[in-house]
Amino acid sequence: MNRETDTSNASSSNSTQPPRPRRRWRRLLFALVLLLLALLSFVAVIPTLISAGYGRGAVMSAIDDSIRGSISADYLALSWFGGQRIENLVLKDPQGRRVLHADRASTNLSLWDAVWGRFDLGETTVRGFVGHVIVNEDGSDNLRRALEPTDPEDRADEEPEDEPGEPASLPQSLAADAELIDGELTVEAPDIQPVVFRDLQAAGIVTGPGEPINLRLAGQTQQGDVSGRFEAEARIENLAAPDGTLTPDKLRAEATVQTADLPVDGVDRLLGMNGRRTAAGGPRLDIRLTSNATTERQQFSFTATAEHLDVELAGRVADQRLQLESPATLNWTATPAFVDRLNATIGTAAPADAEQQQGQQAAGNDQAQKQAQARSLRLRQPVPFQLTLQRLAFPLGGFKPGVATVEAELSAAQPIQLAGDPRLGELTVSGLAANINSDQLSDAIEFNTNADLQTEGQPGELRATGRVT
Repeated sequence: MNRETDTSNASSSNSTQPPRPRRRWRRLLFALVLLLLALLSFVAVIPTLISAGYGRGAVMSAIDDSIRGSISADYLALSWFGGQRIENLVLKDPQGRRVLHADRASTNLSLWDAVWGRFDLGETTVRGFVGHVIVNEDGSDNLRRALEPTDPEDRADEEPEDEPGEPASLPQSLAADAELIDGELTVEAPDIQPVVFRDLQAAGIVTGPGEPINLRLAGQTQQGDVSGRFEAEARIENLAAPDGTLTPDKLRAEATVQTADLPVDGVDRLLGMNGRRTAAGGPRLDIRLTSNATTERQQFSFTATAEHLDVELAGRVADQRLQLESPATLNWTATPAFVDRLNATIGTAAPADAEQQQGQQAAGNDQAQKQAQARSLRLRQPVPFQLTLQRLAFPLGGFKPGVATVEAELSAAQPIQLAGDPRLGELTVSGLAANINSDQLSDAIEFNTNADLQTEGQPGELRATGRVT
């Protein structure tokens, strides 16, 4: 009887025990998995949501709110595991004028790789790029105005300085095969015709931080009726070690730049030369520059050819000092147009005709005009000059002509016929030959000049030899 009672009590005790926790854990785990899947699904569709019209508009609006200009795009495609693409990207300045436009920009870099710090961009391409930059008299331009922050005090946070002894570095995974196809850039500036760089083709290839970087740029130029072309190539080695650490002390670079029929009027005006460069050399310029540089030394050769100018020199830069490696030659033809431009620049030009002179006299400028007329000289016909630099060396750090080394010879290939100064009358200089020699200009200069003179039919000569200390 006691055995039956014990069995009954045990059975009653088992019936009152709570259920085992295994089922609750299974339900909790199942709920967590569903939540994780929902979260992953949401994360997975984030690029799609951003790429959609509403998301794209929100992104562009956020950028618009941060800059004075405006930015828009008709199509945006983002992907976690594929490439990224944007189409019809437009940047406008605060006045609503288009500054930059790209038909299409794409990269093979996935968002997943970017999040995890893997920056292998793969094929990155910009097609149909069009830029229109307007430079103002104060040097500002519409591109900088378009990208200027809306709040003047809203500046990007400064990058934290590297810890002492910690060298700067690049991502170890950095690689790219970037290309610009069919680009065009128009530059407008006061007092010059617009300069157009068209058919721009650019490429940059890097396979890793420790590998060489190859760059290329080519295109056509147009300014008014003057058209030309240019091409530049560069190879940079040892910019960084294979682990990404920058190694500027081991840097080595080679570059070649070539231009043909480059219109120089735009450069002339942008440099504030007021047409003197164009008058001196001509409206077109051919250039070839080759350079081979390391951190300790740079060697270069330069040739330039224009209508009135030929330059050829080779040199090197070491210890912040430039010097020639071999004699350099400069052949230049002085023209009456250049002398007139020079006179106009320094305010000594005579009036173009009698009518203009009478007008100035009527305005009360007779005395000033006579003084200007007395100071001006006119060149009767073009004169070829040759300058040979046997030695030339000077420091690159600051303008210090006093420590320059110079040995040069100058000669004129034909007589120089001058007129315009009443005190000299008609002056002809024949057989001009001069040389200058100085180990350091601030210490001593040796010179020698020889020429035959003739003025108003009277012969003469110029002979000068001396040393200035």
